[in-house]
Amino acid sequence: MYQAYQTKYPALRALVRERVLRANSPELCNEAESLLVEWLAAEPDDYQMRTYGSGLQRMKDALRLIADGRGDETDPAKLHLP
Repeated sequence: MYQAYQTKYPALRALVRERVLRANSPELCNEAESLLVEWLAAEPDDYQMRTYGSGLQRMKDALRLIADGRGDETDPAKLHLP
């Protein structure tokens, strides 16, 4: 049975989680990444937050591709990354 990660700071964890999941711009991604790095430095065994971090990295990559003009999924030539 899955057991949620236990921490002494559940409210802080929830705040970091919310910031990571709501990051939808490069600035918000950078802020969320900073918070996540600090959290994981204090709570290195929180693997669920590490998973959120991998999703944050995918968001950062997608935003970078969009900024580079390669993120338009309606263009068939841009469906596959180089």
